[in-house]
Amino acid sequence: MADGSGRLTDRRRPIAGDAELENVRVITKDSDLAVYEVSTSITLPVGNQWKTFQKQDLLYRHQLPTPAHHLLLGILTTNDYTGGAPFYGLVSDADIVRKFELEGLEELNDQERLERFKHYVAHYLKIVHDNAAKVIETAVRSRAERLKQNPNPTRSSKADEKDSRRIEKAQSQLSVGTEQFNHALQAFVNFTEHPLRVDRDGTTPCAPDTHNRVRSIIQGTELKKAYANWERFSKIRTPHAGPSATAPINQEPPLTQRAMQQSA
Repeated sequence: MADGSGRLTDRRRPIAGDAELENVRVITKDSDLAVYEVSTSITLPVGNQWKTFQKQDLLYRHQLPTPAHHLLLGILTTNDYTGGAPFYGLVSDADIVRKFELEGLEELNDQERLERFKHYVAHYLKIVHDNAAKVIETAVRSRAERLKQNPNPTRSSKADEKDSRRIEKAQSQLSVGTEQFNHALQAFVNFTEHPLRVDRDGTTPCAPDTHNRVRSIIQGTELKKAYANWERFSKIRTPHAGPSATAPINQEPPLTQRAMQQSA
């Protein structure tokens, strides 16, 4: 990302003292980055072209009052971390989110912001569940009324099939819980995809040494390649009589030679 002065930055929202970060432009193939509050514009590939979208235009399109509403909309709608509520998209989610009062978030620390957004997610799901319960109630009532008019139906009517689909959709919405949004909340609010556990004293346990893990994976891969090359070239006959190729340092002979030695 680039700030107003053209400097690159990997921070997704300003911290105290970053008054100069007033114009952060994002160029990416990941549309999820559009929802972060600090970004003022995002450039994305659309078809064969790259197009730039201004944050204010996005807010206007969805009729959202603040960037925080846009952030919440990104958490709730299908993204890299959650599928969202079934049969709810940007339009229906925006209709719900724009009515929320998102005030005082700037004065909260990261953990308090996370808890506040969790509260909004729970409020959103309550609305989704209430609507789903009403749909089921209406469908069941319609079935009962038709059954009174025709106590012995020979086959299911189109109305019955339609109500069945409505009930099935509503039940899938009722199955969605707040835990399905935890990963999205951590990623979009606290910018951590795999958050560490916080101890009672406010500290976090030691994180795994990612650098060493990556290095060991690379070394293991290179070792396998060297091992395979050594085994292949050791079997190639050359016209000159010279010493055979040596195995990689500190490595055992290949499995084929070990098997022959054991059988002997």
